[in-house]
Amino acid sequence: MTSHLAIESPPVPDNLVRRFVVGGAWNLLGNAAPQILNLGAQITISRMLGKTHFGQIGVIYGTLLTCGTFAGLGLSLTATKHVAEFHLADQKRTGRIIFLTSLITWIVAGLVTLAVAVAAPWVAQVILKEPSLVLSLRVGSPLILLTALGSLQLGVLSGFEAFRAVAGLNVARGFLSLPFLLLGAWWGGTTGVLAAYVAIAAIVWIVSQWMISQKARDFHVWSGYSDLMAEIPLLWRFSVPAFLSSLLWPISMWLTNLFVIRLPEGYQKVGELNAVRQLQQAVNVIPVALNGAVMPILTSVLTNTPRDKDRALRFTNNLSFVAILPVTIALMLGAPWIMKLYGRGFSDGWPILVLMIGAIGVNLLNSPAGTLVLAKGAMMASLVNSVLSSLFLVVVLYFTISRWELYSVSYTTLTCSLLSTVGIVVYAVYRLGFPAPVGKVIIASAGALTGVTAALPWLLRSVLR
Repeated sequence: MTSHLAIESPPVPDNLVRRFVVGGAWNLLGNAAPQILNLGAQITISRMLGKTHFGQIGVIYGTLLTCGTFAGLGLSLTATKHVAEFHLADQKRTGRIIFLTSLITWIVAGLVTLAVAVAAPWVAQVILKEPSLVLSLRVGSPLILLTALGSLQLGVLSGFEAFRAVAGLNVARGFLSLPFLLLGAWWGGTTGVLAAYVAIAAIVWIVSQWMISQKARDFHVWSGYSDLMAEIPLLWRFSVPAFLSSLLWPISMWLTNLFVIRLPEGYQKVGELNAVRQLQQAVNVIPVALNGAVMPILTSVLTNTPRDKDRALRFTNNLSFVAILPVTIALMLGAPWIMKLYGRGFSDGWPILVLMIGAIGVNLLNSPAGTLVLAKGAMMASLVNSVLSSLFLVVVLYFTISRWELYSVSYTTLTCSLLSTVGIVVYAVYRLGFPAPVGKVIIASAGALTGVTAALPWLLRSVLR
């Protein structure tokens, strides 16, 4: 049966600009539409349930996503890189990689899901300091398995450069989120919202699996059950550092939530932080969409047409600047009015939003260099950068959060983003051949944006007075 839904034919390998433009455009559609719909749902939920329950949802959802990231073992990035590298040249090996990564994800994520469901009373009482959240944790625990599987599926589809399929999938997720989450909040409060997240993830998983089977048929890739052990070294060299690197930042965010919970009115402050983090995703939409196309295409370029490397890097750097800076500055300037959308009690948090939006903008400026690191498979460099960034964040917060509360979180995150950007760009220039002039521009821009961000809350406050 021929597919007509979101499944495109294999790309033309030598049409570099078209691949970037078409892939980026589909990814942008697939990221922007669901983000807007989900943001509308979250704002409505915050108004329906209030600051405390909104904070509980953020803490539980963050806990389950962190567990899902752990259970995913970095295999999504492994699948993206190696499916992109081999699907045109070695279909048999591509099939083995898809099968092996899927098998490991099912086993590990399934065990972690079961463990969290069983340990929910202990997690709620000891870690989250709220025994009433046991049922919500158990209802939401399947998100761990579904998050790990969904992330792997998107990785495989991106490796095939199936950007239209990924866009369709994400748009469908967005349209499901609005009614499902609102119905869940009306029906069951915190627990109902978690149940809605599970239902959405399950539907998306089923559709994703069908899409992968269609793409595998298009490229004549079939799951291989033999010689699986031959791919274990690949998992060790790439997946282990990718797993550790991808896990560190979610753990840092989760620990940040735990620090905030222990402050006076902790769950209300987490509710405010949850709103800020959702708005951060508005900055993330465009560069994440572009990077979702850039990484598999750049991997293919390095493997098949290495002469195009510098041209591809310059092109992606220009796209990143155009995408990041206008959105970042607009959201920072509009922060005092944007936070009011979440309802009573949220509006005073606009300075935190300014700082956190600026922090993510600074971090995203290193996207071209970071993408080259991943495409080259230099995962130990990515891991070291993540370790140092996460340690810096957690240690500084441990000593400062009781005094400066959410200002400590935001200013520390901003500083961490600058250090991380400088580190990854310097490594890419000196070890991977990233163009030095482009690297200098990125570092200078990151420094300037950090300075503007740090001063902007006080400048806006004086203007608003």
